[in-house]
Amino acid sequence: MGGHNNAMTIPSEIKEKIQGIIDEIEKLKVEDDADKNDIAEEIYIIKTELLKESPSKRIIRRSLRALKAIGSVVQEKLIEQGIDQLLNSLPI
Repeated sequence: MGGHNNAMTIPSEIKEKIQGIIDEIEKLKVEDDADKNDIAEEIYIIKTELLKESPSKRIIRRSLRALKAIGSVVQEKLIEQGIDQLLNSLPI
């Protein structure tokens, strides 16, 4: 269980919640090009990781935290709260 990169099976309900947050973030109207690029990069990382048989919890957490720090995302409090809930619910 776990391992060097904290790879593990993530429950399908958590994966669904992560996908829901990603969907909400992708709907945002982001004007800042740097934010757009940063958001796209972190979403790509998360989606790629979730497709793996044993996704790395560490990588997903890092990308969720990065998304939470992006100005365009921070302005959306419901998304920010959803990310907080996901960070707390990811298995250790």
